[in-house]
Order: sequence, then C-alpha cells, then structure tokens
Amino acid sequence: MKLIKQHNLLPSPELSEIEEDCAKAKIIWKKINILRNEVFAHTLIQFDESFDKARITPDEIRDLIQMIKSIINKITHGIKKNIHAFNVCAGKDTLQMLEDLKTFADSR
Repeated sequence: MKLIKQHNLLPSPELSEIEEDCAKAKIIWKKINILRNEVFAHTLIQFDESFDKARITPDEIRDLIQMIKSIINKITHGIKKNIHAFNVCAGKDTLQMLEDLKTFADSR
C-alpha cells in the first residue's frame, strides 16, 4: 500500500476502499498470526490454548482468503484495468489443513 500511495497508482476513492478491506482482513490475519507464532513457529506453546486465544473459525479462514482475492483484484483492476482469474482453488487444501490441525489437536 505504501508504494501504491507513494506513486499515486490509484485514485483516492479506490485506495480508501482497499484500505478499508485491508483493515477488515487484518482482524482475521491477527488471529492466524497467533497460531503461526504460538503453534507452528514455537512448539512449546500449548496447542489448545493457542486456538482458544486466537478464536478463529474455519469460516473466518475462508473469508480471509476471499478478502485477499478481492483486494488483489481491486488493486490489479485499478492499476492495470484487468483482474486475476483465481482459477486455482485452495478449498481442498484448506480443508485438509483444518483436518490435519484437528488430528494434531486430538493427538495431544
């Protein structure tokens, strides 16, 4: 966003809308970051405690993925007047990750 602002790549109304979208996405990203920092980067932290602390749902993970796609498309459309197709779906991989996390949690 700094470079977009610095080089005036988007008009103010579009930039404001994208910044609002980023602020909404950041709320969910902070929850994922808790898991990243406490569960995956540092294995000494209790798995269940970290998930309780993060308070994230599978729907929020899905929502974050959709938000990021939308943000990327708004930026790309604003700068290059086209969009990304996003025809590679991560749904199956996301579900597998959630199942693996559950299996891991149940094994502790």
